Amino acid sequence: MDEQLADDTLMEERMELMVPPSGGKSTLRTAYFLKPARASIQENLSSTSLPSNLNIPVSKKNTLKVLFAGWKKWRSSQTGWKKWVDQLRPLYEDTWKKAGIFEAILASTYQTLRDNNLIMNLAEKWCLETNTFLFSWGEATITLEDVMVLGGYSVLGDFIISSPHRSKDILRMQQKLTAIHCTISQSRGQYARDCAWMQHFMGSGEKLEHEAFLALWLSRFVFSTFYDTVRKDVFHIAISLSKGIPIALAPAVLASIYRDMGLLKKSLMAFNKLGNCSKSGGNDIDESKVILSAPLHLVQLWAWERFLSLRPEPNPVEYGEPRIARWQKLKKLNVENVREALDSAGEDFQWRPYTMKVKNLNFVKFYKENQEFVLVDSCMDFEVESWIRCLRISDLVGIGCIEQYLPHRVAMQFGLDQDVPGFVKITNDPTPESAWSNYNRPLRDARLYIPARLFESDVTKRYSEWWDKLKAVEQENAPRNFVLPGFPSEFHEVQQVDDDDDDDEITLEELMSKRKWTHRNDEIGASGGPKIRLLSQILVSEDKVGAVKPTQSVTSSVRSEDENLGRVPEKSTMNIASPANGKDRLVSIDKNEEESYKYGNVVKQLEVKTKTADDGSVAAGVEKTTRALPKRLYKEDELKKLKARISYLDRIVSGLKTAKCGLRN
Repeated sequence: MDEQLADDTLMEERMELMVPPSGGKSTLRTAYFLKPARASIQENLSSTSLPSNLNIPVSKKNTLKVLFAGWKKWRSSQTGWKKWVDQLRPLYEDTWKKAGIFEAILASTYQTLRDNNLIMNLAEKWCLETNTFLFSWGEATITLEDVMVLGGYSVLGDFIISSPHRSKDILRMQQKLTAIHCTISQSRGQYARDCAWMQHFMGSGEKLEHEAFLALWLSRFVFSTFYDTVRKDVFHIAISLSKGIPIALAPAVLASIYRDMGLLKKSLMAFNKLGNCSKSGGNDIDESKVILSAPLHLVQLWAWERFLSLRPEPNPVEYGEPRIARWQKLKKLNVENVREALDSAGEDFQWRPYTMKVKNLNFVKFYKENQEFVLVDSCMDFEVESWIRCLRISDLVGIGCIEQYLPHRVAMQFGLDQDVPGFVKITNDPTPESAWSNYNRPLRDARLYIPARLFESDVTKRYSEWWDKLKAVEQENAPRNFVLPGFPSEFHEVQQVDDDDDDDEITLEELMSKRKWTHRNDEIGASGGPKIRLLSQILVSEDKVGAVKPTQSVTSSVRSEDENLGRVPEKSTMNIASPANGKDRLVSIDKNEEESYKYGNVVKQLEVKTKTADDGSVAAGVEKTTRALPKRLYKEDELKKLKARISYLDRIVSGLKTAKCGLRN
C-alpha cells in the first residue's frame, strides 16, 4: 500500500472549518476524519481526479448482452431451497450464528426483483480507479458495512482461500464431498447441477448433508458462476463453516461486486463508443456477452436504502427477519429519469440509513445513541471490531479477484467528517496471501471514536472547494477520449417499459429498439465519448425541463410540501462552536423515525440547488471565460432560477390536471 499508510493509524482528530455537504453556515469545531487526507487541493486534482486508466481497450463487437448470472440463481428453485433451510435451521442455527452466517443464510430465502434501469445508471457513475460512485453532489459507494448489514456476511474470520483450522478431518470430509460431486457429475452429464445436488442430499440424513447444504449455499448465493453448478473450490469453506469456524465472507463478496461493477462500466463505455457501428454498414459485427456473477442485488438494495425517490414502499418486517425482508419481491418504481434523480438527490441522500429505527429490527452495538471512544485492545467487542474493520483502507480478496477498498473517500457513510481524500496507490501484482495480510493487519490506534447514530457529519471547507473545482474540469483540459468516471455520461437514457426482472439476458441493442435507451447526440464528445460539462450545464435548466408524465410516483411526491422551495440561500457566516458540544450536532427527529425515513420529497430533489462559500464565491460552477469562480451570487440570477422553478412546478400541476381530466373522460 501507499507510503502514506506507514503509521497505519485509522483516524485523525483536529479542529477544522466545517460546512454541511449541501451548503450553509460554516462552523469551527473538532472533527474526526478517516486517513489519509491531502493537504493540497491541486495535488489531489492531478493524482486522483484525472485517473490514469482512461484508455480502455475496446472490442470491435458492438452487440452487448449482459447476463446477471448471480441474480438469476437467487431467483431459481427458491421453494426447494427455503424448504431445506427450514429443515436444517432447528439443528444448526447456533452453529450458523457462531460462524457468522445465520443472517446471510436467512437472506438467501428472500427475492429481490431486479431494476435494470437503476443498475445501468449506477454503473454509469462507477469510477474504475476508486471503486466508488461519483455523483454531481458527492462520492458514495457500497462498503463492507452494507455487505454486513444487508447481506449478513461477516467481515471477521479466517481467509477464504486458506484457513489455519484446516485439519486432517476437514481434508477427509473434503475428499468425500469431492467423490460425491464426481458421481453426480457423471450421472447427470458434465456438471454437478444445483438441483441434482439438492435431490441427493436434502433430507437424506447423510453425515455430510450439512456440509453439502453449505456448499450449495456458497455456490449459488455467495460465489455464483454462470452455470447452475456446485463448486468444488468452496468445499473447504463449507466444512469450516459447518464446524462453527467464522470465515470472512464480506470482503470476498464486496470484491466480486467491485469487479463486476467495473466490468459493467467498461462494457458500457465500449458500447457507447461503438454504438453506431451497425449503422456504418460493416459486416464483421459479432456478439459479445458480459457475465456478472456477483450478488449485485446488494447494489440495488444499497440504492433503495439511500435514494428515497427511487425505491418502492418498504415491507413491514416481522420480528426475527433480516433487513432484506423490507424489499421482498417489491417491484421497481417507474421513475421518469433515473440519472436525473441520482444527480439531484444530494440533500435527501441517506448517508446512514441503518441508524434509523425500523420496527422489529434491532440496532447492532456500533450504532450508539451518544458518541463514544473505545480502546483498541484484545477485549474489544466483536461487533465494534467489525465496524472498525469497515473503516480501514485495505485490499479485498475474492475468488479470482483482488480489489482496492477506500472507505476514507466516503467517510460520511460512517458518521465521520469528510476531508479531501488522499491518494492510495494500487499494490503492484498482489498475491491473495499478501492482500489478505493487508486486510487482516492489526489496528494501530490506541483509541477510536464512534459517532452518535444521529450525528450529522460535514465536509471541510477545502473539500467543498476541491469538489467544485473537480466538477468544473472541461473537456479541452483533458484527453479527448477522457470520460470523467462517474459523472453523467448522457450517452443513453433508461426508461422502464416492462418487467426487467424477467430479462436474464439483456441485449442493449434490443433495449434501444424498444425505446428503453435513447442516444443524446448533443452530448457525445469528439472521440465518441461523453462531454465533460460544467456544473452550470449539469444543473437542470428551464429549457431542458420537459413535460412530466402523471405517473403514480410523481403524484405521490407532489402531495408533500417543500419547506425550502423558493428559498434564497443564505450568505455564509462562520460560527465558533464548542468542540465538546456534540449534542447540538444530532439530527432532530420526530416521534416516529421510520415514517420520516420512509417518505422522500421528489419536489425537493427536482429543485435547482446552489450554495455560497465563505468568501462569497459561488460553489455552483466557474466562469466560462476566465475559468474562475464567480465573485458574487447576484439577486437577478437567483430570481431567474426561482422563476424557472415556479414555471417547472406549474407544468407539473398542469400535467396532473390534464391526467385527471383524462381519467374522468
